[in-house]
Amino acid sequence: MTIYDLKLYGAYFPRLAGVAKVTLADLPGGVLEKAPREYRFEVELLKQYGSKRDVLELQYPDGRKEHVTLYEPTMYLEDGEWYLSENNDVAEAFLAMYELLQEKETVDSAGSIFDYTFYGLLDKEFKAKVSLFKVARDREFTEGDMLFTAVVLKKYKGKDYVVKCVREGGEATYIPLFQSNIYYDIIRMRWNNCSENPIPGEILKCYIKYLNG
Repeated sequence: MTIYDLKLYGAYFPRLAGVAKVTLADLPGGVLEKAPREYRFEVELLKQYGSKRDVLELQYPDGRKEHVTLYEPTMYLEDGEWYLSENNDVAEAFLAMYELLQEKETVDSAGSIFDYTFYGLLDKEFKAKVSLFKVARDREFTEGDMLFTAVVLKKYKGKDYVVKCVREGGEATYIPLFQSNIYYDIIRMRWNNCSENPIPGEILKCYIKYLNG
């Protein structure tokens, strides 16, 4: 999949104060259905539009279209003229989603992340280090670090690609590999929000580095 093959579904969520929040997804359902119809749009990347390269085309349900450059300086088209824009939320969200989908594609094509045990530690600053080898992990251990092992489950409680992280004492935590700001609350038996957890991202980096030799 190239970036030009990507079609995303978006919505603006107005705020009482400040700039509206932009959300993009690779499927039209879910959170986008909560947005008013007039705030929904589809977005694709055009290699060329007018005098500009790499232009995002936003199409709204009423047929209206908007065009904005993907890369900085961010510019938007109005009445046939390009103007500088201070808002690049859609471009940033588009690039972030493309990167996320590429990561998923890498894992899917490898098809073996579920077969590995990852060895990691969390230091005092809540930074994670992950290795496929226990010896390498233990070599970096210093007093005050928290050691853990982790595996990636294909499914867990309705989520795909879930990291099962087990501390030395046996306590397990479940965090989606591609949604590291939520975790499964075992006591309340539901997914809850949390601060961004560094472990899933470090596991993914470790695995991709391993694939690339």
